[in-house]
Amino acid sequence: MITSRKVDKSPIYLRKLERRLKSGEESAVPEAVKFLCGNSRGMAHNRVRAHLARMLKWVPLTLEQQQQLTSAILQKLADGDIDEQFTDQLRLAVHLDRKTTQQQAAALLVESQKDYVRRYAAKALRMGRSVAASNNSLQARRP
Repeated sequence: MITSRKVDKSPIYLRKLERRLKSGEESAVPEAVKFLCGNSRGMAHNRVRAHLARMLKWVPLTLEQQQQLTSAILQKLADGDIDEQFTDQLRLAVHLDRKTTQQQAAALLVESQKDYVRRYAAKALRMGRSVAASNNSLQARRP
């Protein structure tokens, strides 16, 4: 569960958070989830958010954390709150919950008035299809 404790957003703290997460420190996971779900706009925040999204794909997450991340990322997409490295967050959403991500992306592709939201929604759909095709290919190779 994400606590209401404020997460330090200084560049030094964020680099330490990345290192802690990479080293497998369990206490870093809730902080990383909270930061990724947040909406800060500080120096290097987008880059750190993208890096954390790539790292969180390989970290054991609770079902609640997975749902929080997927929901936050998809809400950012729906709101058009897309930063320059948002693709990494979309990949994380596809990784965590491909079905929900594809459903919401398909709806946004039709409903959104913003061109850039529709472009990212189309990208999420392509990512989901690519993951599904890859999974099917792997299953077909098993004896």
